[in-house]
Amino acid sequence: MQPTTELQKTKRKVKTMPTPALVLARIERALPRIMKTFGTPCYVYDERGILDRGDELLSAMSDIPDFQQFYAVKAWNNPENLRLQQEMGFGFDCSSPYEMDLVRRIGAQENFILTSNNSRSAWFDQANELGGIINLDDISLIRKVRDFPELICFRLNPGKRRTGSSIIGTPTEAKYGIM
Repeated sequence: MQPTTELQKTKRKVKTMPTPALVLARIERALPRIMKTFGTPCYVYDERGILDRGDELLSAMSDIPDFQQFYAVKAWNNPENLRLQQEMGFGFDCSSPYEMDLVRRIGAQENFILTSNNSRSAWFDQANELGGIINLDDISLIRKVRDFPELICFRLNPGKRRTGSSIIGTPTEAKYGIM
């Protein structure tokens, strides 16, 4: 029998939040009308549920001064969803020129951070032009930034110096972050 790794222990501890009964009831009431109007299959998103989860997050972080949530656009880049995130006061974490353009289209171009991989200089230029924050996760990207903004961020990887538990994994095995 092989020893259990820290990552495996962490995965066992993580519990998913059950869908609240009120949310299920709200969706089930709407399903007949949705199926009649749009047919099946179709995707159904619960706007009230999205806003409620956002409120829960903001409430949980309310003791942190100047807290700013950045929604990962790559998680779900539907413009209507992005407008909901914006309505809650969230900024946006973009990973590509396409995502920066989506954020610009909904009028949130000054409230985003660019965290990209295999980035080109033009991507950093675009982030600067739109007023976004550049977030570098690889030291080699520094040479691709032609015009450094007043504010720039770095994704740090503490490596072996990390202490405590980790949900995402072992930093020494991660490919992202500057040591």
